[in-house]
Amino acid sequence: MIRIAIHIVAAALCCLSWIAETHADDKQSLGKFLLRVQRYEDALVVYNELIGKRSSDSQLYHNRGVAYLHTGQLDKALADFNESITLDPKNAEAYNSRGVCWFYKGDYEKAVQDYTRAIECNPQLTRAYNQLAWILSVCPNPRIRNGSRAVELAKKAVELEPSAYHYDTLAAAYAEAGQFKDAVKIQKRALLMQLTEGRTQALERYTERLRSYEAKKPWRERNAAGMYQAEPTPGKTGSSPITITAMASIDMPAENPSAPSKIPPQASDAEKKAMSEKSPSPLPAEPIKQYQSSTDTVPKAIEKAEQSVPAAMSSPPKGIGITPFSVIIGSSQYRQKAYRIAMKLRSKGDAPFIVRETDPVTGEWYKIYLGNFSSAMEAWHYIDTRLKNRFRDPQVTYLPYAVMLGKPPTPAESRNQEAVFMSKGYWVYSAEDPRRPGQNRLLVGAFEKDVQAMELAGMLQQAGQNVQVVMR
Repeated sequence: MIRIAIHIVAAALCCLSWIAETHADDKQSLGKFLLRVQRYEDALVVYNELIGKRSSDSQLYHNRGVAYLHTGQLDKALADFNESITLDPKNAEAYNSRGVCWFYKGDYEKAVQDYTRAIECNPQLTRAYNQLAWILSVCPNPRIRNGSRAVELAKKAVELEPSAYHYDTLAAAYAEAGQFKDAVKIQKRALLMQLTEGRTQALERYTERLRSYEAKKPWRERNAAGMYQAEPTPGKTGSSPITITAMASIDMPAENPSAPSKIPPQASDAEKKAMSEKSPSPLPAEPIKQYQSSTDTVPKAIEKAEQSVPAAMSSPPKGIGITPFSVIIGSSQYRQKAYRIAMKLRSKGDAPFIVRETDPVTGEWYKIYLGNFSSAMEAWHYIDTRLKNRFRDPQVTYLPYAVMLGKPPTPAESRNQEAVFMSKGYWVYSAEDPRRPGQNRLLVGAFEKDVQAMELAGMLQQAGQNVQVVMR
């Protein structure tokens, strides 16, 4: 009987031990969740309790240090990162996070040392490559900057994770290395990827950097507060705290250290004002004047319509469309030449279309585009895999608006309408109707702004066409 009682007590103790371990695991999961949703004060309560019970866990100290960092308690964060590294000298995340902390404190040399150590401990830690490339590109201390090394590191980050924030860092590295043409090209790519990922808060900063590179000026962070902050998670807008994922091992996309959003406690009034400004609209890619020649004449009926006031139309829809991205491969002032190029592309299985635009200085241009894509990344993949070196400098453009024609009931009538519009200088192309899966719409043009599409629709209405502005 005594033996049975002893076994029962032992089993109960094992059960209690298992329950305690399970409870601790649940607490750890809760702590990670609170970091993920940026509830740092609540996370501190959880990690204080966990560390009181399991004080030898390196990752617990690291995660609490991250919570301290995001609440502006830099000295406490630094102490926790130090303890995390003491408990586990190969904890790459802890070195990376301590590097961030050093930058906030203005010790750039120690930040570089810690980022470098993080990479040595974990050669696949993407955010460490990104952090080190960024500080070597934009650090206010010229002794720290190293453009060629920054390009090498940023390329590695992009290779490991081709995201907008890593492309943004690569652009800064190119600019520091004096390769401004590459910096401009990559920064435009980052802008478009930000848009397609649903991140709008960083667009203004990305645009400001683009303007700097276009002026052949490298980017400089003016203070530590601008170095490591981040924007909301995909699909959200507005201000938010620094995201944890650029430093901690949490299963979320990492963020760019160059994208400020939370105003740190030590920021000045001027910095707070600069960080709280609204984001602008995305930039379109510049047209490539690849095919040049003289202007063709347009039928007089269309010319007369263009000179008249557009007819009243209902307001176009709002949003970004289903497939708003396309690739521009060139432009020509010869309509026949542009059509010839587009027809050749169509015969090879591509999906070209032409948009006719008028420049007040140089006259009419026929811009040649390929494809309709749901994201900028999808369009860049198309360039990298299908176009390769077929064109000089293809670029992704964001063109959410188009003009839709009433689709004829038969394929023959559809082809006839297409031929009529082509004879008048307008390329008609088909795209899937998002409201009617399996059915296509006949579209003319593709534009960044609704007013551009409204102008074309008005001209076509004056010429007797039944049209409306739609999202692509």
